[in-house]
Amino acid sequence: MDLPPTQVMMPFRPLLKQITKYLNFPDPDYQFVDEPGSIAYVVVQTYCGPIASVYIGGYTSSIEESCEVAARKAVYDLMKKYEIVVEDVTYLRKQMYDRCGQLFWFKKEELERIEKEEHKVCMYEDLSFEAEKNHKKIVVDFVVVLREIFRAVEIRCTPIETIDHGPDQYTSWFTVMPHKEGIGFRCLFSEYCRTAAAAKQSLARKVVDYLSDVFNLVIVDANYKVTAARFDAILSTLERESYVSVKERVLGIKEELEPSTILVEQDCLTPLGQEFQVPVSIPPALPPKKRLLRHIYAETSPVADDGCKMVSVFPVPEDLAGYFKRAKIDALQFVFLWCYDRLLREPSSSKGYYTKRLKSLQSGSRDEIERLQPLPAPKRPKTSKPKQPVTSNLVYI
Repeated sequence: MDLPPTQVMMPFRPLLKQITKYLNFPDPDYQFVDEPGSIAYVVVQTYCGPIASVYIGGYTSSIEESCEVAARKAVYDLMKKYEIVVEDVTYLRKQMYDRCGQLFWFKKEELERIEKEEHKVCMYEDLSFEAEKNHKKIVVDFVVVLREIFRAVEIRCTPIETIDHGPDQYTSWFTVMPHKEGIGFRCLFSEYCRTAAAAKQSLARKVVDYLSDVFNLVIVDANYKVTAARFDAILSTLERESYVSVKERVLGIKEELEPSTILVEQDCLTPLGQEFQVPVSIPPALPPKKRLLRHIYAETSPVADDGCKMVSVFPVPEDLAGYFKRAKIDALQFVFLWCYDRLLREPSSSKGYYTKRLKSLQSGSRDEIERLQPLPAPKRPKTSKPKQPVTSNLVYI
């Protein structure tokens, strides 16, 4: 369950003192206009001259709050007037968004080079920002910011410890229990630093970033703006969307724009140039299939005539069915003739006499053969001729 955002105000009076010290100005002077009305102001002198800048805090609930408002106005004005870059929580988050967008841009360039079949080049990342070289840079005290977080959120922790590993090597660490019901704890460490103070700053920076995500904290610091963080996040998201569209076009992999709940690992890609291809054996092509005769005769095409009938592309002979039927009839004739011949040749009890059994078989075979014979084609009628008496000589045995 997501926690509602909690706003934490960073103290501006220590930061104003850092800026005036960096610019070789006198320390800021806080005075009261109306103590019962809680109105305070701060005076910032430049180069120890007679000219000074006055920043009024206005009516607030307490003198401390009015001094904070006056110091915040002074910090904003000096940052703009003297082009001072303040490295705070918002500044580090902006760097994170910028680098995230730059890495997605590198991946997009890599895919476009693969699409053009160009050689692979190394994507060098320049972590030093060119705009910062022409500005004055001040790093806030992250230990002060961490104390403000502990005032706003109830957290249990152990004291910060520091150990000396050797010449110019210090490490700071401490343990924190962000949840009351939790049985474990989180131990955070600093990087190896040359001084103990630098080690504590390194540790405080990591702890502030960790607690901001755990408790959904909104740190109001020198670079904080309501729309700044959203704008930086949108720019990074646009770079990812551009990379995803190129990825789908080149690799054919469709990726959802919304973050997924499944962890997917993607490695580096290989260019598509000819010299990068891996030889693959290609199997021989299969022979073409033979077309059957019935498939050929089944193909029809429409012909525009009176009846709009379907006419076959290849004409079918009219007596095609008769050819197949005639072959079938010839085979049956052969079988019956062979059986009839065998019956005639077999010896019988009548010793070769023309018996009733032989007559019935002979007549039945002839009737069957005549039935299987195709009907003859109709002939033209002939003119009748006078019949002549025909005598037949019958011989009885």
